[in-house]
Amino acid sequence: RPASNKVFEIDAQSATVTATIEVGRGAHGVVASDDGMTAFITNVADNTVTVVDTAARRAVATIAVGEAPNGISHWHVTGGMP
Repeated sequence: RPASNKVFEIDAQSATVTATIEVGRGAHGVVASDDGMTAFITNVADNTVTVVDTAARRAVATIAVGEAPNGISHWHVTGGMP
């Protein structure tokens, strides 16, 4: 199956797709900011991370990273070093 270049917003109540957002090729891992306003998607087929404005439902940046970025995580720390 070909690599996807889309992510989907889904309404959990109705189980319907409410938005389709174009990202890089091979969209795989997703993580959201603490406030939910920004999502970061790894794109394994083109070695990038796409930054998505979730309110606007569109990609706002593409960041070149190392080869085949797979998973992604966010660690929120307050009050200094972990």
